[in-house]
Amino acid sequence: GDEALGLTSVLLHLGTRSVVAGVARVGDDLAAETMIEYHRLLANGQDSAAALAQAASAARAPVPFVCFGASWRRRPD
Repeated sequence: GDEALGLTSVLLHLGTRSVVAGVARVGDDLAAETMIEYHRLLANGQDSAAALAQAASAARAPVPFVCFGASWRRRPD
């Protein structure tokens, strides 16, 4: 049910700027592939929403991940 969205709203209410959450079931392999690409894109400076969109479009099957909240970008070291 709504557990993922409930946790998402709690995290956003507590001050988390951006939350990526699954809104439906997704297989472990597909989730891992997508999140590896997502984090690679984040590390290269893309903001969270753009990185998720690009990672999802590169996935071998549709992925039910959504980026909630304000977009977030890694700060340079």
